[in-house]
Amino acid sequence: MNLCLTFQKALFWGCLPMVLPQAVKLRKTAPRFSAAKGPATGMIGSGDGIRLLAVGDSIIAGAGAQTIAQALVGRTAEYLARDLACSVKWEAVGKIGVTCGQIQKKLVPQLPRTPADIILVSSGVNDTISLSRTSEFKNSLSLLIQSLKAHSPQALIVMAGVPPLNAFPLLPQPLRAWFGLRSSILDTIARKEVRYLDPVVYVPLDVIPEPDKFSKDGFHPSQESYKEFAQIMTAAIVQHLKRKKQECD
Repeated sequence: MNLCLTFQKALFWGCLPMVLPQAVKLRKTAPRFSAAKGPATGMIGSGDGIRLLAVGDSIIAGAGAQTIAQALVGRTAEYLARDLACSVKWEAVGKIGVTCGQIQKKLVPQLPRTPADIILVSSGVNDTISLSRTSEFKNSLSLLIQSLKAHSPQALIVMAGVPPLNAFPLLPQPLRAWFGLRSSILDTIARKEVRYLDPVVYVPLDVIPEPDKFSKDGFHPSQESYKEFAQIMTAAIVQHLKRKKQECD
């Protein structure tokens, strides 16, 4: 695996001169993305309650959805309330364009003081397009997880996989394939980094999304995709909780 990763890195940087003109042009012409409207907190369901906290990049900020309640965190809260027959109080702390290191430095200090039961984390896309060094991404991810554990020692931390940028319609070829290779490299690093951490669940995004799964900007999920993404996240959370319950019985 290390040899494969080394080869991927060499291939990535070797192709830089070929895609650099496209990258510069796209940076100048790409549409500017907006966060979703509406409150960044909410509550849904009834009965015993759990606290759901989400922190990270534009996925947490809800870019591509009309409101944050219709984006990843709001939909995940909705499905958790349904599947666990409980109430879910949720809050999103997200910002468009942040790298993993920036999430650690800028967003973690903004987290509510009350500990959460479940923490959703989305990171990696901006490290991909910003060409963050792999060592920098790995170290930042490790520090982020440590900070979240310190904030909520009993929380289940759920890491979203790094999306496959080779499917993003906004990106022209061969730039799309180039960034797709880089996102795959960071996804592999993230999976290995959290593999033996407990309680941390890594939810991979292995399925290549179709173009109609994106919002109009060709970069962020559509509202329908947020529903599907939330269902995947919810299923991973419920499966983990059931397994832990069986271990305790």
